[in-house]
Amino acid sequence: MEASASNTGAEADTNVSNNSSVKAGASADDKVNKVWTLEYDLALLEEVGNYNAHIPEPKEKTKNFESVLVALMNCGIPFKNSRTIMERFSYLKRMHSVKMSKQQSTSGMESFCDEDPLADLMEDLIQEMNDHEALKDEKFKEKQNKEVQLVAGGKALHDKCAMQILNGKGNPIGGDVVVLSDLRALPAMSESTNNSENGSTKKKTS
Repeated sequence: MEASASNTGAEADTNVSNNSSVKAGASADDKVNKVWTLEYDLALLEEVGNYNAHIPEPKEKTKNFESVLVALMNCGIPFKNSRTIMERFSYLKRMHSVKMSKQQSTSGMESFCDEDPLADLMEDLIQEMNDHEALKDEKFKEKQNKEVQLVAGGKALHDKCAMQILNGKGNPIGGDVVVLSDLRALPAMSESTNNSENGSTKKKTS
């Protein structure tokens, strides 16, 4: 009985240890007996790269990870929640960063030569993520520069037109320059024209 109890306790400790190590990054929606393995992690990173879930277009991150989930389920991987997949990917990325930091802090470089397909896949994905962010920053700066140039060009055109109007020169946008003195003379000219027309009409009548 004592040996049996001892074996049962050892098995329980092993199960707890395994679950705590491989279930990191899993959501509560997936059952306890569904654990991540190296095979599952490799498949996850491959599908993340296939569907660009690590470099999504705006508002498409969830959609891309749902596509990853479908692909994993088709391979027999027993997870049914896209949030579980997203959390696992984030966890693997954090662990990779910690591992790289530790390796870089050591004096020897032999650890970099060890074959690690999971680390290689993650390194490729992280490099693509960095390139994607750099491209986004470049496009954002280009857009800002264009907006600044448009505002500056519009202000310069506005100032030029304003100066031409004040100086009575040039043709501003929308038509000819209107001179105030001409506007004041218009009523008198109109009245004189009307009088002459009325006079000619009276002569014809008489």
